[in-house]
Parts: sequence; structure tokens; C-alpha cells
Amino acid sequence: MIDTAALLDAAKSRHAIPSDYKLALILDVQPSAIGHYRKGRSRPDDVMAQRLAEMAGLDPSVVIAEMHAERAQTPEARAIWQGIARRLAGATHAGMLLILSVVVSALACISGGGDAQAATLHSAAPANLQPGSVYYVKSLMRRVARALGRFLRFLTPTLVVTAIAI
Repeated sequence: MIDTAALLDAAKSRHAIPSDYKLALILDVQPSAIGHYRKGRSRPDDVMAQRLAEMAGLDPSVVIAEMHAERAQTPEARAIWQGIARRLAGATHAGMLLILSVVVSALACISGGGDAQAATLHSAAPANLQPGSVYYVKSLMRRVARALGRFLRFLTPTLVVTAIAI
């Protein structure tokens, strides 16, 4: 979980912004707003949390949920928002791992690699296509796109349930 001060610091460090004053200028807010965020007198709204998350290179939906947890007035509400943030972060990590594994498999197939996953994808390729040929790569990319489509269809109900909970 990232708190507001850590989010501000991450945004500043990623873009080599030397001060909170300069960050305020970039975000087009009053410098006192950044000071209030840092001291806990106020919290970034959803739009500002999204902008800061993008500047920091973080998933905006996770950061927004974490900001809601930080703003929550009751322990029960805080626990709900923390759970949502964990689920969103887990879905993001699972999606990234899936994409990474598909890309690694695709690269292994294109380069003619010999691992088990590449062999499976090679065996699924039409017999008349040679690894490295344009048609082979297009065929492989179609399978990658279908796999990503299946993953997104799997992930969509989770995101809808999360959005409803919000």
C-alpha cells in the first residue's frame, strides 16, 4: 500500500522534480495543496490520484483505491478499500504475468527455442509454416491475441464486480 506522501515522492523522483513547489506547478495546483497532501490535512481526489499515479508509473486504479482507503472514516470502510486495492493489484500482476509468458513463448517460437512451451506452440502451428516466416509469425500473433482475449473475458467479471463494490 502506498500512502499520499510516498506517491508524491514517487512522482517527483520518476521525473526528477526537485521540489513540491515544482510538482505543484506541473500539476497546476496551488503549492499549498501539495503541502496539505503531504501533512495529511487533505487527500488527493480521484482525478489527482490518477495523475499522480501515472506520473509515478503506477496503476491508477490501484492508487485510487488506496487513496480511498487512506480517506476512509471507519476501519470497516478502510478494510473494504484495502481489499479492493489488493484485488486490483493482484489482477494487474496476473495479467502482466500472462502477457509476459505469452510474449516469451512467442519469442521462443519465433527464434526456434526448444523449451516445452515453445514445443507445444510449434506443434499447434500448421505443418506448412516454418518458424520465423512471416505467415508463421502472423499465425502465432493471432493465437497470442486470442489468448489475451480469453484472459480479458475472464478478467472482465472481476473488474465489473470491483467497480460495483466501489
